[in-house]
Amino acid sequence: MKAVIFDFDGVIADSLHIHHESERNVMREFGVEFTFDEYVNEYTGKGIKEIFAKKLEGKKYDMDELVNKKVDETIRRAGEVKMIPGLRELTKLLKKHGYKMIVASAGQRRFIDVVLKKFGIMHDFEGLVTMNEVKRGKPNPDIFLLAAKKLGAKPSECVVIEDGVNGMEAARNAGMKCIGFVADVTKDYPCDLKVDSLNKIKIEDVEALIKNKY
Repeated sequence: MKAVIFDFDGVIADSLHIHHESERNVMREFGVEFTFDEYVNEYTGKGIKEIFAKKLEGKKYDMDELVNKKVDETIRRAGEVKMIPGLRELTKLLKKHGYKMIVASAGQRRFIDVVLKKFGIMHDFEGLVTMNEVKRGKPNPDIFLLAAKKLGAKPSECVVIEDGVNGMEAARNAGMKCIGFVADVTKDYPCDLKVDSLNKIKIEDVEALIKNKY
């Protein structure tokens, strides 16, 4: 089998700003600030419970209440979310060449379902794995290993497309090849191939990664 595992936020959906703002708004109720740079550089790929637990350490709160508040805000703003350019062309290309595709995200299923339906691409993927189904978040490999299991694929048969360092490290820890979708391809990232546009991912590159030619 040949499989591609897609991260969601930042790879399928341009939604990082909404996640950051909704989490920042929750934290401000406790007098805690949360900058976008901090979110992108330290927390992308981590589950919301892990983020709140770290940032609100020492505070008294109901975790489920905070998570629901955050997710409710992102869903209210789902109409603002745009599809990452080149995604639809990439999924069509992969499907044409016999690849199975699945989404594996640290995000919440309620929000992801809404956005995938909005984009009309729900059926492009074999399924969806979220943080609710695993114990440990990225950079641990759990979420990608579960995604591969759901597809019936071996880790060596999977290529992960990720935009966050934690996710790239999770792919590596899972024994999978990783394409880093990054703004600056001159920087070093823990991935096997770097692109600054999904349109630059060629089927030859994906095939080469699976065959360990990179």
